[in-house]
Amino acid sequence: MPKILITIPDTISYAKAIRKKCLDCVCGQSKEVELCDMVDCPLFPYRFGCSPETIVGRKPNEFKVLEHKTVKKRKNKSD
Repeated sequence: MPKILITIPDTISYAKAIRKKCLDCVCGQSKEVELCDMVDCPLFPYRFGCSPETIVGRKPNEFKVLEHKTVKKRKNKSD
């Protein structure tokens, strides 16, 4: 199998890359990123281009931190 060539940009943070992906998902509409209701998306808490804690600190009247969900590991079928 041939190797896949990728470039790793050194000019963008992971948070900014996530923000760009969110903008891509909503056709570049910043307001739609803010209004996003895809809460099951793994990028949802990071859609503003920063950590969830940062956005809550910036807009405490608009956002509230809920209890953290504990993710249960799947058991193998052989168990």
